[in-house]
Amino acid sequence: MEEMLNQEQQITPETPLAEQSFEVPGEYKDKGWAEKIKSSDDLFKAYDNAQSLIGKRPAGIPSQDATDTEWDSFYKAMGRPDEPSYNFTDPEGLPEGFDTADFKETASQILHKAGLTQRQADAVYSAYLQSEIAAAEKEGEATAERQTALDAQYDALTAEHFGDDAAKYEELTQQEFSKHVPQSLKETFAKITDMPDVLTALMSYTKGKQGEIDQIRKEYTGEGSLTSGGQAATSGINETRQELAKLKTSAIAKDFTHPEHKATRERILQLQGAVQSYYKT
Repeated sequence: MEEMLNQEQQITPETPLAEQSFEVPGEYKDKGWAEKIKSSDDLFKAYDNAQSLIGKRPAGIPSQDATDTEWDSFYKAMGRPDEPSYNFTDPEGLPEGFDTADFKETASQILHKAGLTQRQADAVYSAYLQSEIAAAEKEGEATAERQTALDAQYDALTAEHFGDDAAKYEELTQQEFSKHVPQSLKETFAKITDMPDVLTALMSYTKGKQGEIDQIRKEYTGEGSLTSGGQAATSGINETRQELAKLKTSAIAKDFTHPEHKATRERILQLQGAVQSYYKT
C-alpha cells in the first residue's frame, strides 16, 4: 500500500501523460541517435529534422550550374591532382609490345576533367583497359574462326573446279592481276582473298584464257607457224593480221544477236593471242 502511494506521489498533474509512459524500444536504446530521445516530443523533432535534410545537397558540393572555377576548387579539395598527370598501373595480360603511352595521355586528360583522384583514375584506367583486352581477344578468336571457315570454303571450291592444278591457276591469276591492274587498285586483290567465290571465279577466267593461249601456241608453232622464222613466219603473221582486221570490222562482230557472233568473237581472241605470241617470241 505504501509502495502504491509512493508511485502516485511521483506522478504530478504537471507531467504530461505521454511523457509518463514514453520509453525507447529496447532494440534502439543502444543507437547513438536515440541517446537524446527522452520523450515523444524529442522523437518527432528528430524525425522532422531528418525529413528536412532529405534531398538537400551536402555542404560544399557545387550545384549543376556552378562555374568551372567552383568545380575545380571542389575537385582540388577532394584530392584531384593539380595537373592532368596520373600514375597509371597497367593491368596484367597486355599483348606483348602493346604501347599504352598514347592511351594514358588521353585517359589523363579525360579523367582529370572529370575530377577524379589518383586512386579513382587508376581504377577506371585499369578496368577499362582490361575490358578492351577482353574484347580484343574475343574479336581475335572470332576472326580466326571466320578465316578458318573461309579457308575451308576456298579449298572446297578450288578442289571442285581445278583439282590438283588449283595452286597453278591461283599463281597465274595473281600474276595477271599484278601485271594488268593499276597500282592504285591493287589493294583490291587483298580484299577478294576473303571472298572465296570471287577468287575462284577469277581463277576460272584465268584458266579459260590460258587454255586459249595454249591452243593458239599449238596451232601456230612447228607447222609453218608464226614462230618458225623467215618468209613463212612473216607470211603467216600478215595473213593472221589481215583476218583479224577483217573480223573486227565485220558486221557479225558488232551484232550481238547474230547467231555466229560468239564464234566470231572467239576467233578474234584467238587471232589476237597469236599476234601477241608472235611478237613476244
